[in-house]
Amino acid sequence: VKRGFTNCGENISVFGVHQAGGMREVIKMPAKYLHSSKKLSYDQLALVEPLGIGCHAVNRAKVTSEDYVLVVGAGPIGLSAAVFAKAAGAKTVVMDINKKRLDFSSEAINIDGTVVAGTEQTEADLRAQFNGDLPTVVLDATGNKHSMAKALEYSASAGRVVFIGLFQGDFAFNDPYFHKKELTLMASRNALPGDFKQIIHMIEEGKIDTNPWITHRAAFEDMIGKFEEWLDPASGIIKAVVSL
Repeated sequence: VKRGFTNCGENISVFGVHQAGGMREVIKMPAKYLHSSKKLSYDQLALVEPLGIGCHAVNRAKVTSEDYVLVVGAGPIGLSAAVFAKAAGAKTVVMDINKKRLDFSSEAINIDGTVVAGTEQTEADLRAQFNGDLPTVVLDATGNKHSMAKALEYSASAGRVVFIGLFQGDFAFNDPYFHKKELTLMASRNALPGDFKQIIHMIEEGKIDTNPWITHRAAFEDMIGKFEEWLDPASGIIKAVVSL
């Protein structure tokens, strides 16, 4: 934290993760921790934090318009990473086993291309998206150790691989293969204040469309009854908003 890495400090403490209390009616904290906007709606402001993890990962990878970017995992975090990679000017492709999520990424948030994971054609389909090349940046948002190992294979030589998803355990990969490509491997955790400011500015400027992200809504008194539906992947949920 002393060096500015408030997202991954040794003593990090986040409401809703490390400590309870974030849902109370009144909460007091230093104003410097708040990120405000006089232009955004409540719906837009509610999406700033969820978009932060993907934004931070793209910033970690230093994505530019010269890059080919593959995002593995079309959950909300992976999709947010894809949005910011495309906003940086990179050709961006999303990979997943879930066809509905892939359709959402291309139809709702206009990602450049999609690839179905886990088939004999996956690598060939991936290369076809990038004019025969492999991606220069791979962002893995699955937290699946097999997918994470595969991310190293999918990367171009001298590429950057960022693990966004967390695997709870030991993770191994083929070191000679990793060295042969001279890859750069990074982890990405949470987000920094600068990421939140960037997101707010981009939404204000119309560079990020938040409308497709909120797929479900419920009144506060109906929220508990909606949990079972929202936890079902078949519902197609991306983000749900509870109205007070």
